[in-house]
Amino acid sequence: MKRRDPLRLRVASLQADGYGIDEQGSVLASGVLAGEEVTVQPITRKRRRLITRAIDIHEASEDRVRPQCTAASLCGGCSLQHMAPAAQITMKEARVRALLQHLQPGQWLPPLTANVWGYRRKARLGVRYVSKRDEVLVGFREQHGGFIVDTDRCWTMADPVGVLLKPLAGLVESLSEPSKVPQIEVAVGDDKTALVVRHLFELTYQDRDVLTRFAESHHVDVFLQPEGPETCARHWPEDASDLLHYSVHVLDPESGNPDTVIRMAFHPLDFVQVNAAINRQLIAEVIRLLELERCDRVLDTFCGIGNITIPIGAHCDEVVGVESVAMSIGRARYNARLNHLPHVRFEVVDLYSDQGVAISLSPYNKVVLDPPRTGAELLCKSLADSDAETIVYVSCNPVTLARDANLLTDAGFCLDSARVVDMFPHTTHVESIARFTRPKRTAHG
Repeated sequence: MKRRDPLRLRVASLQADGYGIDEQGSVLASGVLAGEEVTVQPITRKRRRLITRAIDIHEASEDRVRPQCTAASLCGGCSLQHMAPAAQITMKEARVRALLQHLQPGQWLPPLTANVWGYRRKARLGVRYVSKRDEVLVGFREQHGGFIVDTDRCWTMADPVGVLLKPLAGLVESLSEPSKVPQIEVAVGDDKTALVVRHLFELTYQDRDVLTRFAESHHVDVFLQPEGPETCARHWPEDASDLLHYSVHVLDPESGNPDTVIRMAFHPLDFVQVNAAINRQLIAEVIRLLELERCDRVLDTFCGIGNITIPIGAHCDEVVGVESVAMSIGRARYNARLNHLPHVRFEVVDLYSDQGVAISLSPYNKVVLDPPRTGAELLCKSLADSDAETIVYVSCNPVTLARDANLLTDAGFCLDSARVVDMFPHTTHVESIARFTRPKRTAHG
């Protein structure tokens, strides 16, 4: 068999990264499901395994569906569009269950789900000038390589960005040096949409006019970024605020009805949860699991712009958020003022250093962990000697969640409940929430 000749195989199982693996364990295939018989096209080799892509399905899984996007088999933005959404979340839940089962969770709660299309409000779109065709492509990169997928729209992106891929390509083509625009960052708020155009050349007067007319025509705000993030500056409209906003309805703990509306401000380059509908559910779930009372002392770690901290502040009189990124803390403090919650405080703390983790945990009886994929190992070790009675852990990586859960249970916490959150439909990313509790510590320990 020549290296690029198609081959036929049976898919034994699906890995955590979404690749199917054959019965011999020597071939990985994208676009397949467990149990299927398929023909695949070899792409490359990696770690002695042949990497392939499905080109024909002979025996389909009952979980297979027709992808919404015609480029789904190529695009790196999604890897599971060929799998029914319910099956996707079942697979993700099974992975989290397998990693946490030995800790015997008190209960597995049903997944948090929402609309699986048009959910993505933040993205970094690649831009590529194809000299042979004298055209520009804008979108996500292919699964196997650095090329940009050529497609009319993205079905997972929130409106209006999902339908702007071709207009954005036309915009870049109209600039004086289209080959020197490597990316466009997009952010969608409740009130407006922002585009951050990264450009590696000096824009001409005509270039700026083209950008202005695009902004006016498509009702978007345009920012320009010639170098690092600190150089990002508004282009159009000239006199508008740099900030976008989203709202969160905080539920009354007794009635369960919306009680307070929190309005959150963010810059187009700020980190925010990509899925607005799921983010609202996630915040409500964190607050429910904390079982908040006015007298509680709450610490929110890895707090970002205050996404969870500010809503908690509507329930408690003592809330502190900590985060290592000073710009995010500045935005969080602004959001506290915006929502008239002066008692919610924020501090810059490096939670990945021994000095940072040495922050005094003793005043807090309830703690929220919402770390990046690397988890919160040092902090979990420190929580062992704290007065925390309840910890709610929001995780975007089940592997580090399991590692940190072991640390917490070794320190006397019980894994009270866990559930998965469908933050990233059609991808292999897994978001989850776990609650850990332990009896209130007395003066005698």
